Amino acid sequence: MMRIQVDKLVTFDCFDTVVTRAVGEPRSVSYLVARRLAELGHEFGGAEVFASARVAAEDLTYRRLGDRYTLSDVMRQLVDLLGLDAEVAPDLERAELDVERSITRAVPAGVAQVEAARATGAQIGFLSDTPLPRAFVGELLTTSGAMRDGDLLWVSNELGAGKDRGTAFFEVAKSLPERPRKWEHYGDNPRGDVRMARLSGVAGQWVSRGRLNRYEKLLEGAAQSTGGFSSLLAGASRRTRLVLEVERPDIDGDRATVIAGVAAPTLVGYVLWCLRRAQRAGCSRVYFVARDGEVMLQIARRLIRGLGLEMDLRYLEGSRRAWLLPSMGDVDAGRLAAVLGREEKVTVRKCLEWVDLLPEDVGQVLSEAGLPASVWDARLDPPGVSRMVDLMTGALSERVAERSRARTAATQDYLRQEGLLEETPFAVVDIGWQGTVGRLLTAVLERCGGQPPAVECYFGLTKPQHDAEGRDPRGYMYDEWRGTGAGTRFVDDWVALEMFAAPTHGRVGGYERDGNVVRPIRGDAGPAHALEWGLEAVRHGIDVFCDELAPTLGLLDPYVDVRAATWSALRTFWLLPTAAEVRAWGDFPFEEDDELHYAIAEGLSGREVLASLRARSPRLRRRGTWPAGVRARASRPVRAMDRGAKSIGELAGKAARVQMFAMGRRRVARRGRDA
Repeated sequence: MMRIQVDKLVTFDCFDTVVTRAVGEPRSVSYLVARRLAELGHEFGGAEVFASARVAAEDLTYRRLGDRYTLSDVMRQLVDLLGLDAEVAPDLERAELDVERSITRAVPAGVAQVEAARATGAQIGFLSDTPLPRAFVGELLTTSGAMRDGDLLWVSNELGAGKDRGTAFFEVAKSLPERPRKWEHYGDNPRGDVRMARLSGVAGQWVSRGRLNRYEKLLEGAAQSTGGFSSLLAGASRRTRLVLEVERPDIDGDRATVIAGVAAPTLVGYVLWCLRRAQRAGCSRVYFVARDGEVMLQIARRLIRGLGLEMDLRYLEGSRRAWLLPSMGDVDAGRLAAVLGREEKVTVRKCLEWVDLLPEDVGQVLSEAGLPASVWDARLDPPGVSRMVDLMTGALSERVAERSRARTAATQDYLRQEGLLEETPFAVVDIGWQGTVGRLLTAVLERCGGQPPAVECYFGLTKPQHDAEGRDPRGYMYDEWRGTGAGTRFVDDWVALEMFAAPTHGRVGGYERDGNVVRPIRGDAGPAHALEWGLEAVRHGIDVFCDELAPTLGLLDPYVDVRAATWSALRTFWLLPTAAEVRAWGDFPFEEDDELHYAIAEGLSGREVLASLRARSPRLRRRGTWPAGVRARASRPVRAMDRGAKSIGELAGKAARVQMFAMGRRRVARRGRDA
């Protein structure tokens, strides 16, 4: 090697310091290589067989040759383990280099650090423990923008020494005419790049940008069961964090970690499943239903090119409120019961809003039913809600039917305008949870002369099951209607999903004609609070993730089942958040209705907890909040009251079960005496 005079030398580790891969761990490169070789006609027993053999081949080669082992050496060992002809080894090597070339990305902050060091007049060098050819590593560094003419590069297979034992630094020093007056080294390994560098007399610095976080490790850990695809999700997550670190320093690091490692992979996996289901059902058109569908449409549009699909993706502005009245030719108690009573505070007034009525307009009917003006804005219990359903289907049914007729014409015009009354089969995508949106849309379409969706996609379907005759609703993560799915529900998981899919516009309340166009009527309140919190940053992070993932979708099967991996990441965040994650996400505003919102980690006050105890419904938090976040932020007295309430509830439950058992025994005894 040419000996160069160096006064100040700054060296950088290569992988995960200035460049990184689009997969989580280097081992997962083998899945991509296996796919490439299979396309070329090579047979070796499957991707997992190849990946396992590739790891074993490198380990055996290193044991035999030490640090001087090369990729060619590994491939000769690999063809032996796979039982292939020796002549195939060059093909395997070329395939791996091609894959490495296609998945190597720059680490923006790492490249910036190289440039900052270069600006000081230092000699820039790169040092890597790798079997890859030195010229090839130089090509990767140059393409990434990190390496320039005049920079130095050392690789372990030429030095015959590795950083992890410190010998590489001595070998580098030998290649220089004299030891640099100042030598700094930056790398991602606290031992090989820091401890061993310092033992060698080099100022080693640890740069942890490229290391996987706990969510990415969960995704990477599922690589074997997903044929490597979950590793692409882990790689896209890491790359997203690295990009946001430079492009958007205003986004908190803990917020970016969850966006990239939890929100984006979870929603992307769902969208890929929806597109696959639409394909199989023969649907060339997919409607993403407002408002949760807004972010999912954004994801689908970014991924569809990488998938090579030609699909008509549309945004359907609708809601339970917009479609309830037009869905009822006859006032339907089941549909009313499906939407009423789901707010934090249910009142007579809020129930009547669903059918475009004010309590002042029907005061006499309400009074006759035992609901005077003094209780119109008071909280209703479940029996009270059932009472309101009875009123709407009884004494108020004519008025409800009148409001239904008034709403139907504009709704029909909107559906016709959006192509839903055509004969083209289509799919609809929503977040969940009881399939009410699909049920109402189907009823509206039937009234307007249209056909139901060919397929309905929901992230999750929960009980109770509605009449689904003529429909095909399916749940992705869990489907309690059919008893299928890859995940099981956990407490208020829907809050996390609806937070990640939060909209940027208000609720759709109906439709109005504006000249020759029918426009949705949107509420003004609600999203402003989420936007102020930083919803735009979440959307931007998801965009970056999709842009990172899209070019790799053709490298592996993008429709493989990743539910277990993404659900594990979501459970970890939601049930076991770090204190920093609670600070970053706990203030997200849950939108209860157009007038009420509160932070998802905001618990009840001590007075409210006591009130819930007196009402015999003990609770620590409001509807739509984050259990772990609330507990983390609650004061000690409130947490103590909550534990006490739970203990009382458990004792009451045990007492009730004992009482029921005793009653059963007595009943059996009486039957015996009667016999």
